[in-house]
Amino acid sequence: MGKLDFGPKVRKEAIAWFKEAGAVGTPVDGMFLSKENFKTSLVKKVAEESGISASAEPGQIAAFLRESRAVAFVEVVTAGGAAASSSAQPEMALCEPPTYPLTIPFTGLLDAIREATHFKRTVLVLSSDRTEVETFLNYRNTGLVDCKQIIAETLIQKSKSTADVQAEAQRQLKHAMDSHGFAKPLHVRLGNSAFDLTKFCCDEFPADIFNAQIWTIEEAFKRGFFDQGQKSNLELEDEKKWKEFYVVITSTFDLERGKEFLTDKIPHFNELAIIVIDPASFE
Repeated sequence: MGKLDFGPKVRKEAIAWFKEAGAVGTPVDGMFLSKENFKTSLVKKVAEESGISASAEPGQIAAFLRESRAVAFVEVVTAGGAAASSSAQPEMALCEPPTYPLTIPFTGLLDAIREATHFKRTVLVLSSDRTEVETFLNYRNTGLVDCKQIIAETLIQKSKSTADVQAEAQRQLKHAMDSHGFAKPLHVRLGNSAFDLTKFCCDEFPADIFNAQIWTIEEAFKRGFFDQGQKSNLELEDEKKWKEFYVVITSTFDLERGKEFLTDKIPHFNELAIIVIDPASFE
């Protein structure tokens, strides 16, 4: 697609790899490779290319694949989709942020998140009693702070203290900013709760992470969330890897309930990019 260097030679190599992995059929009639064979062969290929052991932690393998394959692929596909759906002067789309709250179809969620994070806005997604958004993000490579689980563990089961769950939230935050040398989003899942993030925040889990204008590489480093090596790593290539870290808050409230119950519960609420998923788009 222009960025992945997928010319005739590479295509032949890919077909050969596909066959060696256990695919059945022919390139003319169609080929099928089982999920298990694909996974086994892909891990082996990563080990050969990267030097990472095939028995390494899955996160290391995923991080290598993401950086070496997925990032370029997503960039090309996103650019192609934007070009196909835009009118004249598509470059103007990134000059100014949209007006929030913004209502979009479910299929436009990733584009809307990318647009908001481009303008350094933390995202609050409201899904009007539907759980598909949370399920979708669960399958992506994100850190997770599950607020309903925190409520259950601290208030209902009373199996953990507030300090315990704050420490766990800190670990998720740190791992999102330093995931084997890369970075990834942090998903804060509210579900149908009005969990008080403002009260929950502390030195270990700062309120300022909800304002991307404030939560910079320098600020995170100054507060001890990663070392000098990762700081230098995140600053490379115009902070390319750091741009993969952002915070997405999800709630199953609609806009009316979101404004009523969450305004004083989420730090920097007035600076959020509020994205409302059109309920009809789930049908």
